[in-house]
Amino acid sequence: MVSGERSPVLSGRGSRRLHVSAALAAALALCAIPSSVARANVESIRAEASPTSINVGDTFVYRVVVTGSGTLPTPSNNIPSAFQILSGPNSNFSMEFVNGRMSSSRTLSYRLRAMRRGEHTIPAPIVKDGGRSISGNPVTVRVDVPAGAGEGQPDQQPSGEPDTRGASPGSGTIPRDELKPIFLRAQVNRDEVWLQQALVVRLTLYFQPSVNTFDVQKLPSTEGFWSEEWKVPNPPPVVERRVHGRLYNAAEIHRLVLFPTRTGELTIGPMDLVVQYRDSRRRTRRGFFDSIFDDMLEQTSVRSNPVTVHVKPLPGEGKPAGFENIVGDWRINSELDTDTARVNESVTLTATISGEGNVGFLPAPELEVPPDIELYEPEVQQNKRVVNGVVRGEKTFTWLLIPRRTGVQEIPPVEMSYFDPKRERYSTIRGEVPELAVLPAFGWAASERSREGAPAPVQSLSREIRWIMDTAPTLTRARRPLHMRAEYWGAYVLPALVVIAGAVVRRRRNRLAGQESLQRSRRAAKRAIAVLKDARVRLGEGDVGAGYDALARGIIGYLSDRLALPSASLDERTRARVLAEIGISQSSRDELHEILALCDTARFSPHGRDADTLQDLIERTQNWVISLDRALRPVGSATRPASGSLRKKVGAGA
Repeated sequence: MVSGERSPVLSGRGSRRLHVSAALAAALALCAIPSSVARANVESIRAEASPTSINVGDTFVYRVVVTGSGTLPTPSNNIPSAFQILSGPNSNFSMEFVNGRMSSSRTLSYRLRAMRRGEHTIPAPIVKDGGRSISGNPVTVRVDVPAGAGEGQPDQQPSGEPDTRGASPGSGTIPRDELKPIFLRAQVNRDEVWLQQALVVRLTLYFQPSVNTFDVQKLPSTEGFWSEEWKVPNPPPVVERRVHGRLYNAAEIHRLVLFPTRTGELTIGPMDLVVQYRDSRRRTRRGFFDSIFDDMLEQTSVRSNPVTVHVKPLPGEGKPAGFENIVGDWRINSELDTDTARVNESVTLTATISGEGNVGFLPAPELEVPPDIELYEPEVQQNKRVVNGVVRGEKTFTWLLIPRRTGVQEIPPVEMSYFDPKRERYSTIRGEVPELAVLPAFGWAASERSREGAPAPVQSLSREIRWIMDTAPTLTRARRPLHMRAEYWGAYVLPALVVIAGAVVRRRRNRLAGQESLQRSRRAAKRAIAVLKDARVRLGEGDVGAGYDALARGIIGYLSDRLALPSASLDERTRARVLAEIGISQSSRDELHEILALCDTARFSPHGRDADTLQDLIERTQNWVISLDRALRPVGSATRPASGSLRKKVGAGA
């Protein structure tokens, strides 16, 4: 069998020698065929495309295979305008002899690029065999828009059509005068989103010269967003796309799924790359050995465009009470590990929230249990993944319950409210919890209660009758009278001493209790100095993530000392309630909330860590601590130090 197909990638002298040899062999074989056998006899014609489902700008192969005997004719094709012919038709003819009978096939292949969205049908190919026409089968190819690319993106610019679009900061469109041989473009799937709604960011490298490698110098800044990385294949796939009529290679090198954490205009910063490439336009032929230096690499720096997104606040109409800015599409399932337990035995309640959205942001649902059940803080586990630009996963909360009284205990459903951005409305989901039957305890404690009221057994403590002595005892001199003994007077003096000592102790305790506020203030001031010093040290060492972590933990510890509350109980709602009760202003409470929110964003999102932002947070924290210390001290107190003194201490600690 003789076969060969021209490839657009294969080039060089060796390949031309191979094609010449194959053609010569085919010609010699045809010359050896008798004329009666060489007459064409078409048996079938078949058309196929690979693949049949692609995106705009992608390429595919279209083949027509004619089988029969003899010298088969070339089929005719009509390629629709929705496809651009990159190469072809490439003809491949093969034949073989079996038991003196010849069979042959002819393959016609094209490499096409999809230019328009939709389902496009390539008409059936036709072969004329003598006086008859034989047709094959039509082929339908489905062309879609790449995920995350809207109308007007570089992916969809058809060849030959005029481009009259302008540049928009968020759309990712490219002005004609900004086109370069190599450029980096950032695109988002939407320019306007709700608070906490997912936003997909894609960074695509467009290049005309051959790119060898690229190094990331700076990732895009995502301040104001909760960031989830959507990994790209390594190496990233390269496709051909047209931008304003120019042909580029395009590789998607970085993807993010962002969730805005505040409203207004938010900007995604640029990404910086250093690209190494081969530029054939700078080659000049100066001598025999010039080809040795033709492959030397050059490098250039490219920067993506910043993208601005408008974040809308969630609608106020229909918002449930106590709503916590949860956005997405969620479901909830709750269960007890057992529906029967005894008094003082532990029971586990598990609630699993699953769906699409910011899984890491989901707070623990408010759980209300009867007063006869002791409730402990939940254990939290989460599992999340990014699929086609959508963050999916589940978050599991596990509470430990201990019933203290017998009977049937009814636990209310576990509830959570969220906003669905697709339907633009609020929804509340509930996870029903089965009834818990609490039985009496058994064992030692139960046996002790069963004996209550029973008479104790009679025990013999001594002999009941003393015998009469029959001999006179030995007489001794009597002791001094009672009123002349030291024990007698000591019994009068000792109670007075005890009363006096108790009064002294009580007075001292009262004085110390009056100074407890001062002691807490001093402990809190020392912690504040240590926290700010640690954060500045971390910043100076370049460990920005540890600086954010130290600042967040230190603020919670300072509040714990200042308010005399355990750190574990100072969640967001408790902090807001306690500070409001002691008269702290709304602006000061909002400042604390924003500082901790920025720290959490930087701690859990590696793309939100920024040294300048950390420095600013340290200064804001220092001013907030000083204002809180001034607000919590009573006016005119003798123990009150001046705010300037605390400021000097904080500054000295830095």
